[in-house]
Amino acid sequence: MLRDNAYPLSKTNNEQRIVCYSAGLRPYSFIFLAWLLAGVCVAQSVPARDTQLWTEYSLTKHFENRFAITGQTSLRFWDGISRLAEEHAGAGVSYAANSHFAFSTWYRFLRQVNELDRLQHEHRVWLEGTARLPIGAGFGLSDRNRLEWRVLNGTLSERYRNYIRLDHAIHQVTPYLAWEIFYDTRFHAWTKQREYIGARFPLRRHLWLDTSFLHTDDHFSRPFGNNTIATAFRFDY
Repeated sequence: MLRDNAYPLSKTNNEQRIVCYSAGLRPYSFIFLAWLLAGVCVAQSVPARDTQLWTEYSLTKHFENRFAITGQTSLRFWDGISRLAEEHAGAGVSYAANSHFAFSTWYRFLRQVNELDRLQHEHRVWLEGTARLPIGAGFGLSDRNRLEWRVLNGTLSERYRNYIRLDHAIHQVTPYLAWEIFYDTRFHAWTKQREYIGARFPLRRHLWLDTSFLHTDDHFSRPFGNNTIATAFRFDY
C-alpha cells in the first residue's frame, strides 16, 4: 500500500541517507539541482529584448586655437523606460586639425544598476580620431575610431569601437544614418553592433538637439536586442 512505501518526516538522518542512496542519488545532487534551477530562474528573469530611453546634456567651449573642452552627463532608462538604470558624467578635450580630421580624449564615470539589481561602477578613459570627407551631392561620410580603457568594479579591460556615419544637410537640419561595431577584450570577440537613424537641428542660438532611434544587437549579454530613443541637448559656445 501507499502508506507502507511513504517515509515520514521524522526519519533519522541515517534512514534519510538510505532513501537517497536507494533512489540512486547523492546528497550533493540536490545542491547541484538547486543551483541549476536558480541559474535558469535568473536567466529567465532578464528579458531578451528591451526598450530604452537615453537622454544626454553637454556643454562645449571652443577656443581659437582649434581646441575645445566638453562636459557631459546622461541618464538611461531601461525595462521599457520604467526605471533609471545608468548615470554618466564626464569631460573631454578635443582638437580639430582641420575640417576633415579631429582627435579627442575623454574620461567618463558610469553608475549602473543592471536587470538583476546589481550595482556596477565603471571608470572609462578613451582616445578617438574622426575622419570626415565630403562624398558628393551634399553628402558627408565620417569614420570614428575609439579605443577605450574600462575599469569595471576594479577589473581593467579594453574595447574598440568603430562608428561610421552618412549625413546630408538640408537647410539647418542634418539627418543621418550610422552604424557602429564593438570589439571587447573580455570576450576576445566582436560583441555588439548598433544601427542609428537620426537628425541634428538647432533649437536656438548655441543650442542643438540631436535625436535618434537606434537598435543594438548584443551577442554576449542580456538583453540581446535593444530599441532605444536617444536625445542629446548640446550647448556650443
